[in-house]
Amino acid sequence: MAAPSVLNRLQSKYLHLSKHIKNVGIKTFIVTKIYDHYIGLKLKALGVSYNNNATASPLHAVVESALKDAHENQPSSFYAVKNGLGAVPLPQAEISLLDIGCGNGKILTFGMLLQLKAVTGIELDEGALEKAISNCSKMQQKGYTTPFNITGTDAVNYIIPESVNVIYLFNPFGSQTMQKVAANIAHHAKQSNKDVYIIYCMPSFEYVFEALDKCTKLFEMYNKDKSQKELTVLKIAGRQ
Repeated sequence: MAAPSVLNRLQSKYLHLSKHIKNVGIKTFIVTKIYDHYIGLKLKALGVSYNNNATASPLHAVVESALKDAHENQPSSFYAVKNGLGAVPLPQAEISLLDIGCGNGKILTFGMLLQLKAVTGIELDEGALEKAISNCSKMQQKGYTTPFNITGTDAVNYIIPESVNVIYLFNPFGSQTMQKVAANIAHHAKQSNKDVYIIYCMPSFEYVFEALDKCTKLFEMYNKDKSQKELTVLKIAGRQ
């Protein structure tokens, strides 16, 4: 009975992979895989790991979130984030990154590897939170000096640190929470009197930001046939 089960899993994996290649195109697929593998090996050599068991289940995330619309943590692509950061008109050494729903700290450790000015994360799941802190601590032990701060809190109640100028989102919650977070980001930009940039992967609720008075779009990435947006980069103007 085991053989058919293994075969079914392999078949499902093959179909998923084939669909993904068809969606993004073979060139983008290969480039992404090579870059992600390269960065993954560099981080692994530093002792960083991303244990899937440390991520929240969908049910747990929904129960813990203030407005009951949190989504399951999803793995980000280093290549996609690299493209997003490339669209932000700031030197990497001046970027203070906030990852809302940071999971195991994958993007935080990537930011440390890139020697960003600072990285900050918030996460509801305790297991993922502990793993993120452990991963970032290992980066510092290996000589990466980017300061990090990771907090277990809900995005609705979170006060964005004044230093933050880039925010990363991977479709972390539903429209209700996104409305609150967008308003919070706009308030942060105004209060800090500086432009804030948003790198938004799988931007299901991009329209929430587009409704803001001072929001402009800087960059977009689509799949091969333009049927699905993979990433968008937005600017929330804060300078008077």
